[in-house]
Amino acid sequence: MPSYLLIVIAYLAGSIPIGLVIGKVFFKLDIRQFGSGNIGASNVHRVLGKPAGLAAFALDVLKGLIPVLAAKHWYPSETWVQVITGLAAIAGHNNSIFLKFTGGKGVATSCGVTIALSWKAAAAGFILWGAITFLSGYISLGSIISAPVAGFLIWKLNHESLPYGLFGVLVAVSVIYKHRSNIDRLRRGNELSIRANKRTVKNEPTLILASASPRRKELLAHLNVPYTVIPSSVDEPALIAQLGEVTPQKLVEELALAKALDIYQSNKNAVVIGADTVVVLDGKVLGKPADPEDAANMLSLLNGKTHEVFTGIAVVASDGTRSDSVRTLVTFRDLSRNEIEHYIATGEPMDKAGSYGIQNREISPVKSIEGDYYNVVGLPIVNVRDLLIPYFESIALAPEQPILNTTNAKAESQT
Repeated sequence: MPSYLLIVIAYLAGSIPIGLVIGKVFFKLDIRQFGSGNIGASNVHRVLGKPAGLAAFALDVLKGLIPVLAAKHWYPSETWVQVITGLAAIAGHNNSIFLKFTGGKGVATSCGVTIALSWKAAAAGFILWGAITFLSGYISLGSIISAPVAGFLIWKLNHESLPYGLFGVLVAVSVIYKHRSNIDRLRRGNELSIRANKRTVKNEPTLILASASPRRKELLAHLNVPYTVIPSSVDEPALIAQLGEVTPQKLVEELALAKALDIYQSNKNAVVIGADTVVVLDGKVLGKPADPEDAANMLSLLNGKTHEVFTGIAVVASDGTRSDSVRTLVTFRDLSRNEIEHYIATGEPMDKAGSYGIQNREISPVKSIEGDYYNVVGLPIVNVRDLLIPYFESIALAPEQPILNTTNAKAESQT
């Protein structure tokens, strides 16, 4: 087989979105619309459970392992061909042609390539990953540290060969770059620990939702944790003015935290969760409409365009605060003037950021989304679960629950 053809096949094999396939075939959902929105094994495990996550990991490893073993078989003395074949498989996973050149973080596929190139380096990297993950409790930290170490070892164990050295550097840089959001969460103390699920809570605290949103209440109920609702009385316009020019991510996180802190001040034995959602078009934040005319203007601005939806979530408890935020891209279809006028006449847009609900029965305004569906509804529930796990042993998000069925979800955006 010509080497260039083998490299192309390796890229196409790496491009197969295993996590997406598992989600659609076995769970009838798009994994990109849940959790982190990533197609990799970690997100599959978080959303669909351990068996699905392990299957995704094993198959992603094989995507890297098999092409390189084939290269070693056909080109046993051509190290460059073997290395480029492996890099092609990793590039396919990270930038899949089937997903408009988006993809996962490449850890499992890189592991498969490393096993094929140097099993000793792979074994050492795996042991280091396991040790760091066990001691720290963070899978992401294990990946971030073990990737460059395994890259160095594969170079050293192969007589400091240039192809292996290049492979090690590129894989290390790629893994660290792909984990930049995890690095940010580690820095802020919000990264999910593997020990969270093992915590024993004899007397679970009271959970309070600092929001009156019926959609958020509906979504939170799927975590199977009893909770009460105490709406926050935070003066949002005043806080927004006080914050000044900040990014949408910072804005929603600060608003969510302010809401949670507001309720926590008088409920210090509880765990309080706050949330805030904004719609952003071309850098401009769109809040709730002031009147029907304002709603019509917003819908006209969004019409036929792609905008961003940010939701910030914050948890306040006796041991401190935890925050996170999620971004989803939403593309509107082209709405006619009559559709906009009819929708506004129902009164439904008036209490929603951006003046719309994602799957409103009246006009169905959304053409497509990229990211977490429930972030647009107003509460990225998997991320909420991750923040609450340390406090509630009974917390759950079972794949068979309606929460994971977008066709049945009540889709309305929140603020």
